[in-house]
Amino acid sequence: MTDLQTALLLNTGLLAALLLAQPLIRAANLGLPYAMGSLDENKTEGRFAGRLKRAANNQIEALALLVPLVFLITDIDSTIAASFWSMLFTVVRFSYVLAAIGGIPYIRSGLWLTGIGALGFLASELVTKL
Repeated sequence: MTDLQTALLLNTGLLAALLLAQPLIRAANLGLPYAMGSLDENKTEGRFAGRLKRAANNQIEALALLVPLVFLITDIDSTIAASFWSMLFTVVRFSYVLAAIGGIPYIRSGLWLTGIGALGFLASELVTKL
């Protein structure tokens, strides 16, 4: 498995963990009857659950940018730089999720920007290979 594929797998696993944790936190905060119900009532799920939900949504957006790059770069031949940028992106994404869930605003934003930068350099690797 290449570093690009490993990065994709780890980021997908991170998303899966976030999506699985969300209903568990909801059930813990609002009770099992509400969590198992229709969710039609507009109840506040709590600060932590809200952060978890936003982090999951952001991870979905990040994967939407990462997946095409990984598939395109893998098709043409990955480089050491592509491996570096994909793994940096992965480390930053895990750090971002921790900062987002922990409610650390400026660090969270800096990590997000670093991740976008890593994706930009990964995209530049694709462009140079074309």
